[in-house]
Amino acid sequence: MKRISSLTIVIAILTAVFLLLSGCDHESNQDKYTGNTAGNTIGIIHVEYARSYESLGELAGEADLIVAGTIDRIMEVVPDEATKDKVDPGSRMWLTRSAFKVEKSVKGDFTDEIIIAQLGALGWAEEYGNPIFEPGERCFLFLREGDNGIYGLLHPDGRFRIEDDKVPSMNFLLPTGQARPPMNLTFWRVDLNDFLSRIIESIKSDLIIPNEEPVISMNLLRVMGGRKDDLSIYEDGTVVFTKQWGLRLPAPDRPPMKAWRIGQIGAEDVGNLLEILELIHFNELEPRDRASDPHTGSGIMSDLGVTISANKGYINNKVFSSGYSSDESPGQYKVYPLILNEIYSELMRIAEEETKEACREEIVTNIIYEYPDGDDK
Repeated sequence: MKRISSLTIVIAILTAVFLLLSGCDHESNQDKYTGNTAGNTIGIIHVEYARSYESLGELAGEADLIVAGTIDRIMEVVPDEATKDKVDPGSRMWLTRSAFKVEKSVKGDFTDEIIIAQLGALGWAEEYGNPIFEPGERCFLFLREGDNGIYGLLHPDGRFRIEDDKVPSMNFLLPTGQARPPMNLTFWRVDLNDFLSRIIESIKSDLIIPNEEPVISMNLLRVMGGRKDDLSIYEDGTVVFTKQWGLRLPAPDRPPMKAWRIGQIGAEDVGNLLEILELIHFNELEPRDRASDPHTGSGIMSDLGVTISANKGYINNKVFSSGYSSDESPGQYKVYPLILNEIYSELMRIAEEETKEACREEIVTNIIYEYPDGDDK
């Protein structure tokens, strides 16, 4: 087996037991939370996490979103739903929600601004080793998605500060003893780009693809849209889907990107795909097909090309089709010849619904697209 990408991404369920320690005097907490702009925290929240993390790869494997960006503002402080009705006021918890401006993502889709919730509130209590974010704080975060699209830290060891494009772990920024990450999560002012590369490489080293040729593959090319997608399905049901975009006219603020998506389908699903290919007489299809205007018979200019290949048993063929309209060039013609529609639709469903993103990275491209028979466009 070659270790490049992962089969599944398991999302950890975080369970926490919260204990509010009262009786801390005002001065000691100011000292404890240096850099806290409020300076009036009156309690500490100790959180017992269900598991710990020993490496960037472990954090990345269970995070829903891995992002760099800046805390824009504190939006609101709201009661914690699980404890708001407790009789003892000292047992009630508060949540602080902050707006986070995303600069870049290593994993997961995102909007320009996301909301991050933290247990605690300035002037009340904060989690030990995970103080409330401050506006203007630039961070690199491993997040999990909660209800209503609101995110929370996967673990305090998945919180890193960015200072002058350098990344230190929080144990170098908080008072001694508050943050104690394991050795492999301890960093002293690592270059931001190097930090990104370490995360991506750690993810890839933990991901597995069968060391054999896929039984079915599909390649999509959208020239004018600057996109190229590749889907591979292996005999054991492993699904690898890579998406590239920004390939046309890239710029420093719009670099070309590549996302790895990994999944698993059953042997029965692989058999169903092969059955579809058999029903459409895939072996008998011509290797190339180009659309023509149904009224004039002339060729149609389009940015879309698709190649579908299969090699299992007696099913062995490679069909390339181009000239049909796509999202980037809408028109009145079918996306693909009718005979390919069913297999194309099912392969796209598997690519989008049966895979999860493992990571994304900036890439270098020379904008050369390879077509069957050695043609380039």
